[in-house]
Amino acid sequence: MTISSNDWGAYVSKLRKLSDTAANKLQDYINKNGIENTEAIIEYAYALVTKYGEGSAELACQMYD
Repeated sequence: MTISSNDWGAYVSKLRKLSDTAANKLQDYINKNGIENTEAIIEYAYALVTKYGEGSAELACQMYD
């Protein structure tokens, strides 16, 4: 299996965008709510990982195909 440089670059770019979006959302949450309620932060982070992890998995499947 050979992946072209263009396809690899597109994959990395999309994956980076997903990761950056999740990181920014978590930072926005912390900026708004602070860090006192660690349980709430963990729950929010888990939701982000679930949502954006699914997107990352889908990208990986598309790349593999």
